[in-house]
Amino acid sequence: SQDKLYSHGYVYVPGKWKTIMSYNGKCRTNGVSCTTIPFWSNPNNNYNRVPMGTDTYENCVRVWNEKSMGKMRLHQPFDSVFLSNEDMPNTLFADLVAKQTIETSDSLTLNVGLTLNTRAGHSITLSPGFTAEEGAEFSATIEPVSDCGLTESNMQSEALAYVQDEMVVSSDYSTPSVFSYRVGYSYLDDLVHIEYELYQEMPVLITLIDKNGSTVSSVVNEKALKAGRHRAIYDTSHLYAGNYKVQINAGGKHYTKDVKIRKSKNKKFDTRMRETR
Repeated sequence: SQDKLYSHGYVYVPGKWKTIMSYNGKCRTNGVSCTTIPFWSNPNNNYNRVPMGTDTYENCVRVWNEKSMGKMRLHQPFDSVFLSNEDMPNTLFADLVAKQTIETSDSLTLNVGLTLNTRAGHSITLSPGFTAEEGAEFSATIEPVSDCGLTESNMQSEALAYVQDEMVVSSDYSTPSVFSYRVGYSYLDDLVHIEYELYQEMPVLITLIDKNGSTVSSVVNEKALKAGRHRAIYDTSHLYAGNYKVQINAGGKHYTKDVKIRKSKNKKFDTRMRETR
């Protein structure tokens, strides 16, 4: 892509490897042969302790993230889907769409922390034996589904920014999204989970606010956080049950997510806050 200076594969001559969409010319010039590893260039992930790209020139993952919402419109959903434990993705979130029917196996289990949203045009059948553990979330919606997977409610209007299953993204493809996030609360261990992705370096401030508008804690306060996926986990075991808000200021834009905190009898964590990247 000529308009994306960072849409190149990455070549690491000392390690004799290169990512997908890279050429062997640099390796040949240096008298070595490089093996293509099965990864896209990404400066936020390492291969053998070496970053697999750079922010300015080799970051194909960023291109995928910026283009993914547009490309999803080319996806054709199946008429019918049968869902079993083997089909469940290794993630905290899944959005399953079928034109006609969705049916689960009799042993399907939704584990703690998983959110599964299902949408079908005709029917959604949960077979006997379907279980959802406490702390998992499940939703089922019956509404017409188009060939591109859009539902009737999706097609009624498209704003420049919208909330889709707790993920804030951009639908203005002339201005690529620069920030997306998801906020969840785990009742069993009293933890607020904040997952967010930056498509460029920017300042990020995340605070927890109580019902009176007072700041409970500053969860993340970074003046120049690098592009990539980040996660913050905040322990709420010391707080009273009630309604709170997670306020996010990313790159000068503000986002707010309501969080209802309940008290769990099972205390597993002592750490107030920790962040992993």
